[in-house]
Amino acid sequence: MKHRQCKFSDLKIDRQEVYVGLGYGRNLTPEKEILSLVDSIYTEISSICKPQYMYEIYNAHTLSAATIAIEGLTFRTGGIITSYLSGMEQCCVFVTTAGWEYDTYKKQFRQSGDLPEEFIADAIGSVIAEACVTLIADELNATVDSICTYPYSPGYCNWKLTEQSLLFSLLPDKPCGVVLTESSLMMPIKSTSGIIGIGKNITQKAYSCNICENKNCYKRKEK
Repeated sequence: MKHRQCKFSDLKIDRQEVYVGLGYGRNLTPEKEILSLVDSIYTEISSICKPQYMYEIYNAHTLSAATIAIEGLTFRTGGIITSYLSGMEQCCVFVTTAGWEYDTYKKQFRQSGDLPEEFIADAIGSVIAEACVTLIADELNATVDSICTYPYSPGYCNWKLTEQSLLFSLLPDKPCGVVLTESSLMMPIKSTSGIIGIGKNITQKAYSCNICENKNCYKRKEK
């Protein structure tokens, strides 16, 4: 089991992804006042945030057009994700988090009624958790002698969020300090879990957001 607490400087943070999270288009820049707030909150978060990730690699393969098997467990990942995992021989199961320190920082804005600041901190937190996933993907691409898919998470592309608890059964208890609520949400709130397929016969395919029905997905590339 690989577990790493990252330095904030290790993360490849794309400020444009933060702006997209705030509702701006991919080629738009916020107003000066918003940019100033983003810079201030980003600096504060970078000094207190303790992002982490954990992952393990298991034997895995597709079972049908909509299901896969990981270490003997069956997951109903849906047709879209399963098609991208065709040729999978192994699977990286991961969890990442911006950490409890980030959660505490963000909550102070809610308690003081500073909603614009809370909104900005929320957008930055999402990018932090995803940046940890990028570190995992980069590590796999540099170390495994196979092709890796893009990451896929429960709750997206018709993979039901309720299967998150089954995915967590492949990881230690409270991985990176992350716990699941009864509704399968992760706490700290800015955490991600998911899988990356690994195999010599995989054809790596980019996200096809144009065929997905979830128009509100934050991963959507066609805005």
